[in-house]
Amino acid sequence: MAYLLENQAVDHSNTILETLQSWSEQDSDVHLISNQGAVLQTHRVYLRLYSPFLNGALGDFSSDVIPSIFIPASTASLVNLIRILSTGVSISNQKEDLLDVVNTAELLGIFLKDVQVGT
Repeated sequence: MAYLLENQAVDHSNTILETLQSWSEQDSDVHLISNQGAVLQTHRVYLRLYSPFLNGALGDFSSDVIPSIFIPASTASLVNLIRILSTGVSISNQKEDLLDVVNTAELLGIFLKDVQVGT
């Protein structure tokens, strides 16, 4: 006979979201540089979690090194991508900024599924 122990999906999702948000309060450990030259500080864990490619690449750096990655995307697109990866939500006054996030994510090997843009 087999028994099942299961955490409720909503509780599990909430715990993961709270953890992701708490990581954003720690010191940044990677820099993303936009095609406009802006340097955005963020966390490797977000990139490594969502991108198998970056998981391997960033895993090679020691924790005392802060790598910088140039990404041919706008600053707004990178800001919104970081928000999506860390909280699951991003709000912008420009619909195009949000639509660009999917393309920017794909440049990094991140494939966002079932994303929705609404008002």
